[in-house]
Amino acid sequence: MTGDSVRYSGLRWSDVKHAPPYMSAAWVSRYQERLREAREIYRRLVASKPDNWLLEWILARSSLSVGDTAAAASGFARVLAIGPDSAPMFMLADRRDLALARQRPAEAAALADSVLAFPPALRNYSYFSMLGRPSEGADTTIGSRQAAAWRPILLGVLPLGFDSLETAIAARLSGPQRDDFLQLSTLAAYHMRRTGPALDTAARHPVKRFQAWLARGDSSRARATLAEFDKELLARHAATFDDGGWLFNAESHLELGDSATALARLVEWERRWVFLSRESMILEQYYWQRTTPRLFGRTWLLYGDLARAAGRRAEAGRAYQMVAGLWANGEPPVQPAVQRARDALKQLGFRP
Repeated sequence: MTGDSVRYSGLRWSDVKHAPPYMSAAWVSRYQERLREAREIYRRLVASKPDNWLLEWILARSSLSVGDTAAAASGFARVLAIGPDSAPMFMLADRRDLALARQRPAEAAALADSVLAFPPALRNYSYFSMLGRPSEGADTTIGSRQAAAWRPILLGVLPLGFDSLETAIAARLSGPQRDDFLQLSTLAAYHMRRTGPALDTAARHPVKRFQAWLARGDSSRARATLAEFDKELLARHAATFDDGGWLFNAESHLELGDSATALARLVEWERRWVFLSRESMILEQYYWQRTTPRLFGRTWLLYGDLARAAGRRAEAGRAYQMVAGLWANGEPPVQPAVQRARDALKQLGFRP
């Protein structure tokens, strides 16, 4: 993409992973501007050809991209009414994304299940984990079995024998994939074990430096580093893709005993959810389990717990409903969290 203030082309991931151009406020602002311009063009085209289902579909997708969920819902309904018999099938992923953006977890889960029934080559396996199924249909190879056993950590569940499993996976991997695995394993598990194999006080990302300093017992440097990440996070454009930063920032504030700021971060995360609900890449990840839907349930659960503890009933209710809805048919590792969410909903006066 090129524009008045942004240029991004052909860069290697290894060159940009610490600060991807698409995460900058200038890039996102220009990208959203282009999307809005495109939507206006398709509005005019649809007005001139009101029975063209393909134009209507593109317009609906454009509306969702700029966060206009009402227009997207109307457009997708119109396509279902005038489109071909195959329209319900090829629009499943679009309707799933819309249901997620509108915080309708049961609907999103049903649509995600339908998409995951596609042939294996067409599946996005991260959505299995979004639904609380971290096995992700693992086959019988040792690599798949190990990844399936490790993946609950992304959902906020520390598997038994995690350290040994982590060592075994690292021994099997090499090069950038091994590096990314160790980075993500350290990052995702830190809140549960307070250590990790890739802790580095000289890491490029401030949340990783924070974890390293705190693991050394240097809370002063840890606080200063987290403040750096706070500033970066809050300066993001409202439509910036999620990279797990809001979750890991909130968990970091909890490590320092600051639940109020942790909650504030997730309140802001929900405010941006219409954009953050899309698939993106976990910070600095590319070669290992890199996509954000695997973190959705974990983030909503933490949000619910923090909001409930603070007496914020409405926020807690919405968050627990997302957990109970997305993970309703999840695998055993997430079922204690599902039951906890359901119990909390009853106590708060919501329907589970």
